[in-house]
Amino acid sequence: MTNATGALLGVAAATAWQLRRGNQTRPTSGNLVRGGMPLTVGAVALLAVQLGAVRPQWTDGGLTTVVSPAKRELAAREAQAVFGPGTEVVNVQDEAPIGQTPELLIVTTRHQQLCVEWPSGALSSGTTGVPAPGAPGGSDAEARAAADIFARRWFPQELTGTSVQVRPDGPARRTVQYRHLRADGRPEPRSLTVTVDPGGRIAGFQAHGPTEPQPGSSGVAAAPPRSEP
Repeated sequence: MTNATGALLGVAAATAWQLRRGNQTRPTSGNLVRGGMPLTVGAVALLAVQLGAVRPQWTDGGLTTVVSPAKRELAAREAQAVFGPGTEVVNVQDEAPIGQTPELLIVTTRHQQLCVEWPSGALSSGTTGVPAPGAPGGSDAEARAAADIFARRWFPQELTGTSVQVRPDGPARRTVQYRHLRADGRPEPRSLTVTVDPGGRIAGFQAHGPTEPQPGSSGVAAAPPRSEP
């Protein structure tokens, strides 16, 4: 289809150039109809062949559906540990074709999404899928307290020796960031970001840089306190 489009554009450009030089008389409407019919028939035939023989493919960033029972079991355990008992996992994908280390499992439930490292089960990121509230509410102190509870359960190593910042994220949400600092005061790549809604509800989280496996990972411990409004 790309080649055919290029040919049409080339013909149109050549025709326009000839007309401007006066080397060709302007075609009548009858000439256009008679000359365009073979072109139309050829384009339709080409399109029919391409539709029947060529299957377009869309890349999805290298994600593949996980079929490994061990990976799917880990995904189900982590989802229920983070989002609560009874959480239904509807899809598990990984980035195995990319060769990323550590390998990430993308776990999708009915309303949430979670990324965990394989095979350690360490959490990488997640979102509850709850729409952002439109009305302002809550406070920096409330967001910090909720984020501390979440981090203490899943990322206790991020609560030691870190600089904590709370900043607005839209009209109501707040982002709490835990960042490790070097001896000279410069930030390290490793950090944790927790997004909190009014009422202390955790809307999402993202661990940046190298992280250590969390105690209780892989569903060993009970679910963390859920901060529902």
